[in-house]
Amino acid sequence: MAKSLKRGGAKVFWAVDPFHEKPREQLRPFEVLTKMFGKVPFTTQPVAMVALGHYNPSTHQFEEKWHDIAAGAKKCLEGVFSALKHPGVLPLHLIKQAGSSSSEAAAGFLSYAVEEGAQLLLVSSHARTGVDRLLLGSFAESLVLQSPLPVLVVNPQSKARKAPRIKQVLFPTDFSDLSLQAFKRTLALAADTGLSVMLFHKVQYLSAQIGPAFLYPKVSAESLKDLRDELKAEGERWVALAKRQGVKAKLHLDTANGRPLDKVLRASKKLGNASIIAMASQSGKVGALLPGSLTRQVLRHALCPVLVIHPEQQSLVKKFVERVALAGYRYTAHPAYF
Repeated sequence: MAKSLKRGGAKVFWAVDPFHEKPREQLRPFEVLTKMFGKVPFTTQPVAMVALGHYNPSTHQFEEKWHDIAAGAKKCLEGVFSALKHPGVLPLHLIKQAGSSSSEAAAGFLSYAVEEGAQLLLVSSHARTGVDRLLLGSFAESLVLQSPLPVLVVNPQSKARKAPRIKQVLFPTDFSDLSLQAFKRTLALAADTGLSVMLFHKVQYLSAQIGPAFLYPKVSAESLKDLRDELKAEGERWVALAKRQGVKAKLHLDTANGRPLDKVLRASKKLGNASIIAMASQSGKVGALLPGSLTRQVLRHALCPVLVIHPEQQSLVKKFVERVALAGYRYTAHPAYF
C-alpha cells in the first residue's frame, strides 16, 4: 500500500469460503472494510478456492467432477453476495485448488491476488474461543504466514462492525527497524483513510535473577528511569514522523507488569469498537510469522480486526512471484468456466 489510495482507489481481494456453515457470516468482514475505508474508493474481488471431489482409488476417478462442485459453490455464494449493494464489489471469482490443504489453498489465492495487483487481502477467522480462535493450519493463518501483502483478519464477531466508522489504529511495536517499516506502511493507510494512530509499547524489564548474584549486573532505579526515558524519546520520534505525514498519533508507554499480549488486548479494548490493531508480520530477521510471536498471539485472541503487514513488502512480492512460478501454482489463477 505504498501508493496513495486516494488517487486510484484500493484493490482488495477477499477470500471467501464456498462451503461455510454460516455463509452470511462472511459478509461481516466486508462491513468492517467499508467502515475502515469510509469515503475512500475501493474495489473488492471475492475469490473462492474450490478443491476437487473425493478420489476413488478403485475406479481411479474423482467421484465428483470439479465443475459440478464449483457450480454449487457459485450458486451458494452469489446468493449471499446479492445482498451487497456496494458498487465496488466485483463478480465472484472461482479458482481450482491445487490440493486439499489450507496451505495449498492460500498459495493459489495469493498467486491470483499478487498477479492481479492486489493491495490488501481480506479474510475471516472462524470465531472460535481461546487459543483455538484462529487454528494453526487454518486457511486464515496459512494466508497470513505466506502473504507478502497486508492481510486484514476479521473475526465474524468483531465489535468493530457495529461502529459507525473505524477511526483508530493501535500499533504495538518493539521499536525495531522492521517494525518501523511496518509503521510507515500503516501511516500511509492512515493518511489515506483519515485514521488516527495509537503507538503502543510494553516496556520489558529484566527478568528475576536466578543463580549467584555476581552473574548479574546491578540494576538501579536510575537505569530503569533512563530506559523509560529512552523508549519515550524513541516513541516521540515515531509520533513526530506520523504528524509530518498528516496523521494524528499518540504514544502509550506501558510500564506496568504483565504479559505483552494482555496489555495489547487491554489497550485495544480501551480504544473501543471503532478501532483495529495493526502489527508487523515478521520477528527479527526471519521472513515469516513465528510460532508464539506476539502477532500470532494477537491474531488468536483479539476480537477486533487485525491488520498484518509485511515490512519488506516489495521484495517479498517479487520473491513470491518467483516462488509460485517455480512451484507451478500459476495455473490456479485462471477463472472457472461453466
